[in-house]
Amino acid sequence: MPDSTNSPGPRCFEPEADPTRAKGTSGAGANLSGMGRRFLPSVLVVSALLADLGGDHGLALVLLLGAIPAAFVLVLDCYGDALEGRCSLFRPAFAGVCLALLVVSAALRSPAVVGGVPQFALSALVLALLLYAVVAVTAVLPAGAARRTA
Repeated sequence: MPDSTNSPGPRCFEPEADPTRAKGTSGAGANLSGMGRRFLPSVLVVSALLADLGGDHGLALVLLLGAIPAAFVLVLDCYGDALEGRCSLFRPAFAGVCLALLVVSAALRSPAVVGGVPQFALSALVLALLLYAVVAVTAVLPAGAARRTA
């Protein structure tokens, strides 16, 4: 008779049903750990804008190049929220437009551009900040609040 405890079967891939384990975490640190990835792109964009205003355009470019991957993570996070039904598709769309604006602004201020930073690069940063504010407000509002007011 074969030993059923050591044989791999369809039950080895099923999750164990342990009623003593609670789903999710309740610690404040665990609940707030994902919030940093939502605010990191806007913090980096504000820092880049302040560096531009201070005249340090090289630092602004480095901050923007760091903000692009963080903005991409935000787009994926917002898209995941939309797939789970926690928000409408406007939030990932706004986050995607912000990502595109950051890429354009970083490309316009590349070292190959001579004569300072183009005005459109600064305008793209300001517009990205405004759209990040919209993303933040829609993240704070409940999922049905935007539909009730419209």
